[in-house]
Amino acid sequence: MPTSKGRGGEERSRPMVWGGELSWSEGQAVFKDCSGGNIYAFVKNDELGRMMVASSTWIDGTDGRIYVTFEGELMERDASWEGRTGPRVKLVRFIRAWPGQRCERAMADSSLTNTYWRIVRLLGNEVVVEDGQREPHMVLRNEDIHPSCSATVGCNQIFGGYETKDDRIKFGPMVTTLMACPPPLDAMEMDLIAALDRSARYHILAQTMELYDENGSPMALFEAVYL
Repeated sequence: MPTSKGRGGEERSRPMVWGGELSWSEGQAVFKDCSGGNIYAFVKNDELGRMMVASSTWIDGTDGRIYVTFEGELMERDASWEGRTGPRVKLVRFIRAWPGQRCERAMADSSLTNTYWRIVRLLGNEVVVEDGQREPHMVLRNEDIHPSCSATVGCNQIFGGYETKDDRIKFGPMVTTLMACPPPLDAMEMDLIAALDRSARYHILAQTMELYDENGSPMALFEAVYL
């Protein structure tokens, strides 16, 4: 589980990262947790509103469900739940809706290494791939002596090493080829280099991975792609 620093500098756990299928039932949002198959309603708050707005296109679609990831906490029933029973999930941070995912694909976590990680978001900015552009991605190779990383946003190649221990990760030093990148690739490339430089932890859930800095702030978001 990702961690962050408390006010006194002590390390504290972040809310759990959840992954599952969001749908709409009897006038309320319903969540199926892929890891255990349990069904939960939500505590209403602003983050739930954000998730519903971002997911509304797919929820209104053919089968009325969409795979989502978020940080959240399991809350016990209280008097404000209008007679409904069972715990609810309180969203702390909505991460993303994933149209191509389903619980069937989420039964096992992807491997950190030797996986093609499509870059989805950098420093809070969604990565947009234009027609004819090479897909932004990263691959971490598990080599015996010097584990290596290669990445690109579709312009230069970025190379370097990395180290891991438990959920901690450190990239660098990183080097890059020297082509002049047109907008918006030039800004995206700078964001990628900054994100890798500042990353201190990683978390993989099913087919998604997120990198965090030392304070637990998200640096980059990825989706595993199997070619």
